[in-house]
Amino acid sequence: MVDSGNQISNGYENFYASYSSMVNASLARDAQADLTASGQRIGSTLRVNVTVYNASNITLSFTNNAAVWLIVYEIFDSPGAGRLTNRFVRATSSTYLSSPLPPGSSADFVLDTPALNGVVWNNLRAVVLVDYLPDGSSRAYDMLQAVPVTSFP
Repeated sequence: MVDSGNQISNGYENFYASYSSMVNASLARDAQADLTASGQRIGSTLRVNVTVYNASNITLSFTNNAAVWLIVYEIFDSPGAGRLTNRFVRATSSTYLSSPLPPGSSADFVLDTPALNGVVWNNLRAVVLVDYLPDGSSRAYDMLQAVPVTSFP
């Protein structure tokens, strides 16, 4: 899955070729939002301040399920037993846009994680993204942009 479900592949196929093709197609798209995000550790949680600038021609709102997401993951130097990759998602947080965000407008959001216990804070990374459900789509969200979170731990 790529871009919040905008591209999906499953079944028997050449995983590397299929996934690479989806990622490359996504990277070729122009960003439809500008995001800035900075995080701060507060005890055992992460607080992230996000600014979203809507560069699309769509008004983002609760009616099209527009949301800002935070994904926190931990990286490891080498895959361990029971892990297939050296990344492990530790927490997510999201908020729907409660007020419409028309094209050319900005809004600020604050996302907090639940307690992040048993993690190595220096190994944590985070990304934020904004997505929405286009008209006529029953399940495929469109991700407008994703960026890494800066300034933590």
